[in-house]
Amino acid sequence: MQTLVFSAINGFISVSYLIIGLLMMIPFLRGQLKTPLVLATILVFFSCALGHGAHAVLMGSAMPHLPSSWLNAQIGIDLTTAMIAATYIRLRRSYSFLIDGPLLLTQTQNQLAQANAELERVNINLEQLVQARTAELSAINQQLEQEIRDRTLAETALQNREAQLHSINTVVPGVIYQYRIDLDTGNQRFDYLSPGTIALFEREPAAMQSITAIEDLFHPDDFRQIQASVSLSVRDRTRWHDEFRIRTSSGVEKWVRGIAEPMESPPGVAIYSGIFLDVSDRKQAEAALAASERQFRGIVENANDLIFALRAEDLHISYISPQFADFWGYAPDEFIGQSFAPLIHPDDLGICVAEVQALLQTGEKYAGLEFRIVQKSGAVRWVTSNKTPVFDASGRMIEIQGILRDITDRKQAEIQLQQQTCDLQKAIADLQQAQLQLVQREKMSSLGKLVAGIAHEINNPVGFISGNLTPANEYVEGLMQLLALYQQHYPEPPAKIAHTIEQIDLDFITYDLPRLLDSMRVGADRIQKIVLSLRNFSRMDESDKKIVDLHEGIDSTLLILQSQLKATGRQQAIEIIKDYSELPPIECYAGQLNQVFMNLLTNAIDALGDRRRSSDVLPQILIRTRHSDFDQVTIEITDNGAGIPLEIQPQIFDPFFTTKPVGAGTGLGLAISYQIMEKHQGALTCASRLGQGTTFRIDLPLQAAFCRLVAV
Repeated sequence: MQTLVFSAINGFISVSYLIIGLLMMIPFLRGQLKTPLVLATILVFFSCALGHGAHAVLMGSAMPHLPSSWLNAQIGIDLTTAMIAATYIRLRRSYSFLIDGPLLLTQTQNQLAQANAELERVNINLEQLVQARTAELSAINQQLEQEIRDRTLAETALQNREAQLHSINTVVPGVIYQYRIDLDTGNQRFDYLSPGTIALFEREPAAMQSITAIEDLFHPDDFRQIQASVSLSVRDRTRWHDEFRIRTSSGVEKWVRGIAEPMESPPGVAIYSGIFLDVSDRKQAEAALAASERQFRGIVENANDLIFALRAEDLHISYISPQFADFWGYAPDEFIGQSFAPLIHPDDLGICVAEVQALLQTGEKYAGLEFRIVQKSGAVRWVTSNKTPVFDASGRMIEIQGILRDITDRKQAEIQLQQQTCDLQKAIADLQQAQLQLVQREKMSSLGKLVAGIAHEINNPVGFISGNLTPANEYVEGLMQLLALYQQHYPEPPAKIAHTIEQIDLDFITYDLPRLLDSMRVGADRIQKIVLSLRNFSRMDESDKKIVDLHEGIDSTLLILQSQLKATGRQQAIEIIKDYSELPPIECYAGQLNQVFMNLLTNAIDALGDRRRSSDVLPQILIRTRHSDFDQVTIEITDNGAGIPLEIQPQIFDPFFTTKPVGAGTGLGLAISYQIMEKHQGALTCASRLGQGTTFRIDLPLQAAFCRLVAV
């Protein structure tokens, strides 16, 4: 039993040595513990594990009566193990080449590479530090050089500044000073006085250091005032300023303005820096200005016109002269600081505000605005105003000053004059209209008489011809029948008759003579129609209005103008396009409407002059008639001529206005036509586009209480 226990213990120890050796061998193989001592230790543990393992085997296989040879073998194994371990430890230097040589070659190379990299990094860092330090030293050096240059420039500028200040102190119109007051003792003195004391006080600066040395300069009436203002400024540590009089040694009295600012001072001391200025000229100017203001105020208050002033920021009244009460019936104090809007007539307020706004924007004077005002009693007066902007020293507008003048009497006279002018213009217009009517009447009367005479003279022979054509036709037919019988019964006439028949071409005469008579009848009928058209156009046989067919009047006018519509020489014929609608008969003065048609168609023909000489466009006149739903008829006469310029279209119905050459037109045609349409309670309008043509439109009521016209 004891033998088994010893065998188990040796086996456990063997396994423990083996495990420890393996655990140490793992980091050794990884290169973490590659030293001769570690290798020797690993070999010792492996040897011990082998020895104890052999010892456990021997003891485990022993019998109860173990021979002495087995025991000796066990002791030999233990001694051998100890000797091997000691030998491993002792010979560690002999086999250290396994560590330092091939086994540690990789580790050594890695360490060498790491050392080189570290050395290179250290070198780079060192170079960077050297460069940074060099740059820093260079920047410091440049900064020092710049500071030296700046100091040099500052010293030069300071010297220049001192020279400038000395020059300024020499030429400045006044005395620059520094004043010191000991608050504990009350002593006062000047620390510095510029050379200007000689000109202002007639004393050297050194003679004015003590305040007691200059007390005799101050005017007796102003000395207490100066002391009080200085004491107040010292007490409150505020800016000191005062104006006072001095008397110089030469007996000259001057006004002096003193200004001083408190400076940082040690405790118990008040130091001021300031300037004394001679303001005698300004004081004299102020006195003169005050006198002038009193004089001006007297003039303003006694003037008949109203003087006023408006604040630029809000346009409220800042001043009004006493005449305000005469203009509006209010006391001036009632509107000081108020808007002027309630004083203006509501219908004129807009133009007043607009002019004031324009003045504010342009900064220019405005004059001559006329508007109405409303008095306290409600009465309305007319005034005219002149306004001028007032600017401060910086150029900013601060006030608007102006003057108002009552022009009510003048306005009333102007109104009367305007009424008289209107009456005169109306009388002139009536005279011109009467003149036009007279011209038109004489013209139409002469034309009517001429047309009636021509029609009468033509109508008599034409009637004679037309009346004889019927029996003449019968006679010719009888003769033709007789000739036919002769030819039938005497087919072979004598030679002389045959020769005459051949010479006069009896067959052609027989064929053409009836046609000649028919042509004469057609010509006579046409002449009768022309005569009828002339009578229809002139209407000389009608002295009162009549229900007529407008289309008949238009066609009669076209018939009269037929010769002007035909092609002549290098001019094309004008194409007449009729777009007639069915029109009811209309009550009118037919002769006058025919005159309107004549004028409009003549103008259309004249407008097509350039078109007729060009082959690019066919000249046309479109006549369109319509019956509207408002119990009126519309007649439009449109040409495709050059059109009427827009700027002269409003003048085309004015009397004596014409665009035709001298001698080619009187300028009365459209004016007369316009009046004729007005007296028919109709309308004549024009619509034209340049380059596209012109349309004249006639709007005529079907029934109207026409004025009885004197003309034609």
